[in-house]
Amino acid sequence: MITLKTQCPVCEVASENLSFLEISDIPAAPNSPVRKEQTRKDPLGRLSITLCKFCGHIFNQAFDKEIISKIYASDYSSGIPSTPDALQHLEGILNNVVGVEMLNDASIIEIGASDYTFTHMLAMHASKVIAFEPSKLFTDISSTGNSRIEKISDFFDSKSAIRLKGQADVVVIR
Repeated sequence: MITLKTQCPVCEVASENLSFLEISDIPAAPNSPVRKEQTRKDPLGRLSITLCKFCGHIFNQAFDKEIISKIYASDYSSGIPSTPDALQHLEGILNNVVGVEMLNDASIIEIGASDYTFTHMLAMHASKVIAFEPSKLFTDISSTGNSRIEKISDFFDSKSAIRLKGQADVVVIR
């Protein structure tokens, strides 16, 4: 364990925080597709899992938005395909993990909406879903006229959290 002077992305307090997991040279997008004719050339990043001593938030102190922005500017998708099995899995998450009764008429922020399949499932129960998805691959996917869905083609960051403070009953991150 290492103590580092870092600024927490949530409370924005700079203090001596505890870094308890350090890994260098890890793929920044380990689940990106590889075509047969190409070799894997994913950018490498660093992981430095850190605990904010002030607010208790756990974050990657070494997060590099530039690397992630390059990945999401490509045809990267972290989503799962909409196969019958995948849809059944998402239904299971909705019913067993999140709980439909908790969503009734709730305002929801979904971080990492991918192809918006789960977003639409959430919107069937919620009063509003604000869905964040930075991947350029999904920029052209519309909300299909669902007035309960607000699509934001960007990262969810501290500015988003401040702007949306108090507007969500539930935050979903898959």
